[in-house]
Amino acid sequence: SVFLQPLAGFTIIKALERVKSAQQKEIIDILCLYLLSKVEFAPQLCIELLNSEQTNCQIAGYMLASRIYSQFSESQTKQIINKSVELSITDDYQLYKSIGICLGRLCRINTATAQAIMAAIENFSNNETPSQRAIATEVKY
Repeated sequence: SVFLQPLAGFTIIKALERVKSAQQKEIIDILCLYLLSKVEFAPQLCIELLNSEQTNCQIAGYMLASRIYSQFSESQTKQIINKSVELSITDDYQLYKSIGICLGRLCRINTATAQAIMAAIENFSNNETPSQRAIATEVKY
């Protein structure tokens, strides 16, 4: 259970295993909220999840990033923005919704980050791809 997992001895490898074994988005969200956002390696875990080939891991990475957005280094923030653009063309509603929410939260860091995100997604609003339009709309709000 997420609520019974002690933080002591909880490693990035165990965290990745927990996410990979979670089948439902609701479980992933609870895992991110109550456990993964509390570990000291959360920013590194987030990058690992985003670089996974599994969509559930990517969604978990964005959910986690949305919760810990102020903890990222400038380099990690750039990695997240670049990965978001790379994954933005998708039919998976949960993935593109998570990307949009995450980018919107990253805009709160500072003006330079917000400008970098807006530059990265500037063509999304006029794009024919529904996922990119939805991401642009989410970020604007």
